[in-house]
Amino acid sequence: LKDRKAISPPLTEPGFYSLSEKLVSLKLLERVSVNVDRRKNEGNLAPLSVGDGEKILPKSRWIYLRNGEHFMYDFIRILRGKDLTRVFAMIAGLFLLCEMALIYRNT
Repeated sequence: LKDRKAISPPLTEPGFYSLSEKLVSLKLLERVSVNVDRRKNEGNLAPLSVGDGEKILPKSRWIYLRNGEHFMYDFIRILRGKDLTRVFAMIAGLFLLCEMALIYRNT
């Protein structure tokens, strides 16, 4: 906000507020925490570090993505899970071989 000021009615409810500018679209300018206890680091809006996240949720599976040109591809790949095409093709081939062995044994 540098040299500009924001004027607002008093914020009496605790929580996180977003200050945005509406010209053509809503452009986020700042996030503000109101009535939270800063001694417990409750009002800190900085992203968690890797170690802090693992301390808070120790049994969770963490997957980290890097920003870049492949971000959306990696994000969708992680949401969908592992590609099982090869596994199912091998299982189908194994069943086909078993069926052929059973047919050959019965003739």
